[in-house]
Amino acid sequence: MTECMMCEMARQKLNIIYEDDVVYGMLEPNPAGLGHIILMPKEHFTIIEQVPGMVSNHLFQIANKLSVATFEALGAMGTNIIVTNGVAAGQRSSHFLVNIIPRWEKDGLNFQWKTKQFNEEELSSVELQLRQFANVNEEPHHSVIPEHSHADSQESHPHQEEEDVDDEDYRVRQLDRVP
Repeated sequence: MTECMMCEMARQKLNIIYEDDVVYGMLEPNPAGLGHIILMPKEHFTIIEQVPGMVSNHLFQIANKLSVATFEALGAMGTNIIVTNGVAAGQRSSHFLVNIIPRWEKDGLNFQWKTKQFNEEELSSVELQLRQFANVNEEPHHSVIPEHSHADSQESHPHQEEEDVDDEDYRVRQLDRVP
């Protein structure tokens, strides 16, 4: 049986920046940007559905630590932590892995997508199907949006106000996120 390219790179210890008994973290050979890290379990799994819970928990704890390391060591202003799970999602490796991509303002990377509109019937149908297969409690989840700092009488588009609140909260959270 031939090893996948990622297993071979890890076995050869190419650009390894983190290793423990469960995972390897290495610099991506074809990076999206400077400091792009790939993190993968030592045991071979093709997609996330094959990864045991204890391994995925550990993997994402280490992804968090490596993300913090990019802030501290490289002065990153943000990170994208991305899993491309399956060929249709853009997975190029036959080994499950997590991408940790350091980000800076105006770095030229674009992970934005155009939102799509679906009618209430489509959304309800998808919600029911997902709940059934995810074994999620039947009670709907309601997110709590923090109160907006502007006066309640201020008129605005209802979605715009939520977006402003989210942007404001994001900026505050970033101030709190000092590694």
